[in-house]
Amino acid sequence: MSFSKKTVNRIVRETLEMKYTNAEETWDDMMEKLSKSIGKPIECDDAGNYNVCECDPYHISIRPIVNDIFDVEIDKVSHPDRPMVKGFIGRKKYILIAIIIIAVGLISGFIMSLYSMIFVGLYFIMGYIYSAPPLRLRNYIFGTVFIGLGSSLAYFTGVFSGGEMLNWTQIMIGILILIALSMGTVVKDYKDYEGDKKEGVTNIFTYFGLEKGMKITTVLLIITFLLPFILIYHLIDFIVIIPIALTVVILFNLDRIKRKTQVTMIFFFIEILYVFLRVIGIINFL
Repeated sequence: MSFSKKTVNRIVRETLEMKYTNAEETWDDMMEKLSKSIGKPIECDDAGNYNVCECDPYHISIRPIVNDIFDVEIDKVSHPDRPMVKGFIGRKKYILIAIIIIAVGLISGFIMSLYSMIFVGLYFIMGYIYSAPPLRLRNYIFGTVFIGLGSSLAYFTGVFSGGEMLNWTQIMIGILILIALSMGTVVKDYKDYEGDKKEGVTNIFTYFGLEKGMKITTVLLIITFLLPFILIYHLIDFIVIIPIALTVVILFNLDRIKRKTQVTMIFFFIEILYVFLRVIGIINFL
């Protein structure tokens, strides 16, 4: 994935409202900080683009496709707008698309490094056994653990793209991704409740019921949104993150908020962006 200096500097200025007198020098400084954070050099090509993430998008696209193929009956109840439910695409064509994505993902992973190819392959396997029979791990109450594991594998795919060994910071980030997305993604089961209940899927909401499931999910969300304190713990971090966590909990438990999953994910990505900028040093409190 490549970004031009001009494009990213414009985005940085507009979103963070920073005023730079020497934009190119500022962006080079940012890339140097990011390079130190991830533990490998980031090179600029002849066109003036930085390769800031060598992890391809193909393996990230496979899970929703596998879900669509094997969750048609659930989607008819919970997600009637899905492509297969609406009849926009047939099962055979969808399977063919999945095979192409897997092939391209493995090849691109191999081009990056052997380790990347291995992690891409593991990610594909996790995506398949989560949704597809005979294991179909999403049918079990601990199914979201495999969402966290798959997301952690996707992260390590990018880390290993340069062939370097891991450092402790990278390992810790991978573990936090595993824990956070194992607990935080239970919120998705709220919107799938009716379809999951009809198809006999066991999750926190179908097993404990909606009321108790909401309470358990609230606790898991609080833990998830406070996990970044393991990495960052300046006073301002507490001032930023704790209100985000409280806002998520309040909105998740409001009856009039129907799109609870989408609202939670919006705040989740806001917090991820903040933590990312803190870890690589773009936001720094001296």
